[in-house]
Amino acid sequence: LMIGDCRCKVTTGLGTGSFGTVWAAECLEGGPGQEVAIKEILCQTSMELANAKFEGKLLEMIQSHARACGSSCRPNVGREAYALGGRDPLDRIPDLVGIETEICGEEEWRVQLAMTRVPGISLDRFLGTRCHRLGGSYCGGSSILGSSTWVRQSGRQCFTEACGLARDLILQLS
Repeated sequence: LMIGDCRCKVTTGLGTGSFGTVWAAECLEGGPGQEVAIKEILCQTSMELANAKFEGKLLEMIQSHARACGSSCRPNVGREAYALGGRDPLDRIPDLVGIETEICGEEEWRVQLAMTRVPGISLDRFLGTRCHRLGGSYCGGSSILGSSTWVRQSGRQCFTEACGLARDLILQLS
């Protein structure tokens, strides 16, 4: 599988969500020389296509900013050690390795984003753990992101839980 200049061999699935499927892949040549994550997004409107391409552009802009600021976030240079040590928050954001867009039909595209793989757990698992900790007050169904049923609660309680969730997600970057 070629994505940009990177030739990859998909090894396993990492997760699926409303934005696509993410695969682990071995970078065989032309990339960072380590495992990468490939996000595959199926787009059925030109707006979805623009959003998928924007995600790649956003990763490029963050990389560029990190290099300009002297961050440890540099492709191909000891990222894994920094990400595991949590020294620089930008090390928790993947670097874009390549992007490919394939036309699958009329008004249908497949966008593949190859990026450095950052250690961590899937959002589904993160939310499942949080849900379990909170006693399942807003969880249900087999997938946290797919078929969850939010139980009606007072406005104040929902707001408090939403702020707590936002805080926990932000702390994942630090």
